[in-house]
Amino acid sequence: MKKLFIVFIAVLFVLPAFALAADFKVSQESDNVSIASSEQVKNLYTAGANVTSDANVLGDMVVAGGYVTVNGKVQQGLMLVAGNILVSGDVGQNVRVAGGNVQITGNVGQDLLVAGGTVDIGDKSTISGDFLSASGTSTISGNILGNVKLAGGSVTINGRINGDVTIYDAQSVELGSNAYIGGDFKYEAPQSATIASTAKVVGATEFSPTTPVNFTALAGLMAFATIAKWLGVLSAFILALLVAYLLTKFAKYMVGKSFEKPWASFGWGMLVLIVSPIALLILLASILGLSVGILLGVTLGAVMVFAKPLGALVLGAWIVRLFSKGKELRVDWLTALIGVLLVAVLSVVPVVGWIIPFFTYMVALGVLVEWTWNWAKRNR
Repeated sequence: MKKLFIVFIAVLFVLPAFALAADFKVSQESDNVSIASSEQVKNLYTAGANVTSDANVLGDMVVAGGYVTVNGKVQQGLMLVAGNILVSGDVGQNVRVAGGNVQITGNVGQDLLVAGGTVDIGDKSTISGDFLSASGTSTISGNILGNVKLAGGSVTINGRINGDVTIYDAQSVELGSNAYIGGDFKYEAPQSATIASTAKVVGATEFSPTTPVNFTALAGLMAFATIAKWLGVLSAFILALLVAYLLTKFAKYMVGKSFEKPWASFGWGMLVLIVSPIALLILLASILGLSVGILLGVTLGAVMVFAKPLGALVLGAWIVRLFSKGKELRVDWLTALIGVLLVAVLSVVPVVGWIIPFFTYMVALGVLVEWTWNWAKRNR
């Protein structure tokens, strides 16, 4: 059984690495990661508080961090999750990003998908495909060769869009003096758009005023959703308490490890999340690997479920330590309560509220994977 478990670990980490030909970079000395322009990598996966890439990435690039700057060229796809994002390098294929502040000044070879608080497409940028975004504030000053679909917030268009523009549920819409829309212009807002005299719309313009909300029906839905939400919060709190008090030493060890190298742990969690489905598919498609695939799926499922309450404990412990004079490590009812409540509150924040809970969940998952790896080496 131990040998089979070692095989499962090897498949989880080694086989996907060969399949993806990926370079996974996490700094062991600090929370900052820098990839020099002299480096040339195939597929790059990295995470850090501050991540700067000047390298030429031949394949895909996946990054998570606090501040992420991509200056080098990415020849295939780019995926980013961060608080602040700047992409000044050119990307050959699709770009998918989520962050608080997102600025795109480079060229994108295919589609651009963005979820963010503030989104800015620079005037030197060209998006060769479609642009889809959900954000608080969107500013388009560059060129979009395809269609544009935007949702929410304040929208300003002061660039050239060859296709159609569709804006859903905006607070305000403005077409600047350099705005050009080659297709139809459809938008929803409380009032009609502010359109400069030199702005041009080739197709039809369709304005849909924001309709009043049925508050009676909404109140009933909100009441039902509130009850369901708090039942979920209560369940999560009970689960976190069970982990904190029934597995006290283990929980303290895991939370302590999350303080040591949070970004490295986050990186391992992201790696598992990305490559494990590929490993499962490869194993389940093979008769010889079927039993290992089943074991991998069951074990991975258990680890990911257990990482959820542990992630809440990690978040709560971080907050308690942040405001604690003694900087002590606490894993108890208070950390469980703070962590669970903070996750619940952030979950209702639009667009960017999921980032912190996702980060702590990935950290917890990474710590669990590292512990599992070390346990397997000790018991082989």
